[in-house]
Amino acid sequence: MTIYAAMIFGVMMALIAACFTSARMAAARAQIVNGAETALFSLFGRFDRQLLSDYGIFGLNCGGTEGRADLAAVCRTSEYYMKGVLNQNSQHLQLKKTGLTGFRLLTDDGGQPFFRQAVLYEREAGKDSELLHRLSALKGAGGKTAELQNIADAEEALEWFTRYNDAIEEAEMLSRQDDTAEEDLLTSEEDILTGGDPVYEFTSVDSPVPVIQSIHDNGYLIYLLSGDYTLQEAEDTAPGLSERTLTRGMEMYDGTESDHSEASQVLFQRYICRMFGSFMRPGDGLPAFQMEYILEGNKNDRENLEKVIERIFRMRVGAALKIIDDNAEFSQSVESLAERICGAFRVPPDEYVIKGALRYCWAYGEGLCEVSSLLAGGNVPVYGNNDLIVPLEGLYVLPEYMNSTTGMADENAPAGSYEDYLSIFMLQQPEEEKLLRTMECIEKSIRSKGRRSFCLDHCITAAEITAIVRVNGRKTFTVTKAYYY
Repeated sequence: MTIYAAMIFGVMMALIAACFTSARMAAARAQIVNGAETALFSLFGRFDRQLLSDYGIFGLNCGGTEGRADLAAVCRTSEYYMKGVLNQNSQHLQLKKTGLTGFRLLTDDGGQPFFRQAVLYEREAGKDSELLHRLSALKGAGGKTAELQNIADAEEALEWFTRYNDAIEEAEMLSRQDDTAEEDLLTSEEDILTGGDPVYEFTSVDSPVPVIQSIHDNGYLIYLLSGDYTLQEAEDTAPGLSERTLTRGMEMYDGTESDHSEASQVLFQRYICRMFGSFMRPGDGLPAFQMEYILEGNKNDRENLEKVIERIFRMRVGAALKIIDDNAEFSQSVESLAERICGAFRVPPDEYVIKGALRYCWAYGEGLCEVSSLLAGGNVPVYGNNDLIVPLEGLYVLPEYMNSTTGMADENAPAGSYEDYLSIFMLQQPEEEKLLRTMECIEKSIRSKGRRSFCLDHCITAAEITAIVRVNGRKTFTVTKAYYY
């Protein structure tokens, strides 16, 4: 009986001991999991403060040099926080090894992690609904923009200035040959303008074409950028994201999928408009004209500005050409002036060439006035406009006329500011190119404020750590945990 009782007591003690051991292991397991989670929470709590405050983007900056991220520092930091949890009670929990088994950087997948955060920031902010509505309307203007630019390119390819000069020279030569008495090649003022008092003396030198050609040959940017503008000439020589081999993360699930929807593209454009500067409101640091940089990608602010102005100018020239062609009154004015110019010669030049040159020059002058108005802070309708700023007679004194142009309005068409035109181009820009240059702007801006070693491709947005822990010298546990912004 005593032996039987002793055996039962021994079994019960063993069962109780097993329960205590199991409870200790369960507590150790929970403590290890809690330690891993605490380590990740604490690790991601060290996000880059400047990146968040200036641009609303969460990123764990793991530091390192320009060419290499210090991932070992991330592991050491996670170990430090995890050990603090493992050492909290009497159990002997020995952290044997910790390692990153996956991580994602802001620049991975062409910048998709950055894109998703920027879109989420705008969606949650919910501010400036008027800007969002305007951008949504501008989203559909991309096809029209390309059409207008193609019209301008096709007309420029016809080389109207060269053909006009050749036609005038030929007409002068033939007229001299026909005028044996060496009379004046041009008809009198009364012959040109009959039936009333003359307004202009329409001679060969009074054609507006030489005025516009002089502006064209000298470079129209001289006239557009001749005001009191402060243009940033300095260049940022530090290599950007597109000029170096980027650090790449390790594949892991980060809770989201790639987003290429049109709604997100419009939200991201609002993010760009609100966060970055342009010629109208320069940003702090280099580049100063950040929206122009996103579009063109040159290091020099002036080069980016000139390229953007050229794109807007071509678009407005195409729009003016279309207006002239669609308006019978404008077309008649061109034909009338062409007839007067041709009538100044004994042997008239090719009227088709004269009309084509006048038509192109009128559109050219209109484009200059409209872009000048935009750069002065005015609004020019993006599309749907049926009127012109500059009359045909204004081409004779176009430089002076440009100085008095402040803008235009059309109640039936959306008004467009300079930045609206930038947004139209950006909404049609390849997504990966736009994302890369947007991230470059952020990186360059932060670097220009004193953090010369800052690299956006060293900023972690998601991480997965695996820890191996020895419990009481008897059993080893392996735990894997992930966290993402």
